[in-house]
Amino acid sequence: MMNILASEYGAVYYVDAIKNIIVPYALNRHEFAEIGDTFTDEMAYTDALRLFGEKYVLEEDRELLFGEFAPEKLLDNNAAKTRSAYVRVIVNKMARYTEIKFIGTADNRNNGSFVLTLEDKNDIIRKQQEKAALEKRYNEVLRTLSAEYTEIYYADIERDLLVPYCSEGNISARTGEANFSNLAFSKAVRLFSEKLVAQEDSKMLREALSISNIRGSLGEHHYFQTLYKNEQGKCCKVKCVRCDEGKTVSTVVLGFAVTEENQQAL
Repeated sequence: MMNILASEYGAVYYVDAIKNIIVPYALNRHEFAEIGDTFTDEMAYTDALRLFGEKYVLEEDRELLFGEFAPEKLLDNNAAKTRSAYVRVIVNKMARYTEIKFIGTADNRNNGSFVLTLEDKNDIIRKQQEKAALEKRYNEVLRTLSAEYTEIYYADIERDLLVPYCSEGNISARTGEANFSNLAFSKAVRLFSEKLVAQEDSKMLREALSISNIRGSLGEHHYFQTLYKNEQGKCCKVKCVRCDEGKTVSTVVLGFAVTEENQQAL
């Protein structure tokens, strides 16, 4: 078991929660080299846990570390045999999310023995956080636009992809396409501008919703709005709102609606 875990995790230790001992077994990742001498044969497990927490774990994560992996918690007969938590560990002066896992051995209920593993999960956790933040902002934008716009679309301009969210006015059908989700974003904009926009505004709107203009306009701002006349001569508006927060604009939400505002680009 120890050999298998040693091949999968950055650091592996043996812990006896009853005898309060910790024994280093393997240190495989360079990112843990700095903390490699924290858990030594000469230290009690509780001392090693306290030193590790105070020296390498961010202060706001220490309560979780000390509470989750205290010997009495590990020895709780009602507790799960495997326990894990993510804490931010200072490695090379940078806080990185690290998974700390205690895996009970086959007879750990009788002798309190565990295998302790450390593994860097920073890239995974950061990506999950970025994804959650993007989804939160996306949902907030949708809720806001839904109150004012009858047609709402999500666009991934990085992949030239368009996804309808709600379409009361049925823009896609009016262009002769059954479903805009089958079209590239740039092609949908071209069809919309040619068939559903007054001739005098067609070029202006096509340029406003071009991928290059969206990136340029949303580089410093979160949204822009453009007014135009549709094929029936009614004044309409389209609002383009950025969802992502990366260096390059990649995802936006677009809302379309008829409006009473004077025709001008805002």
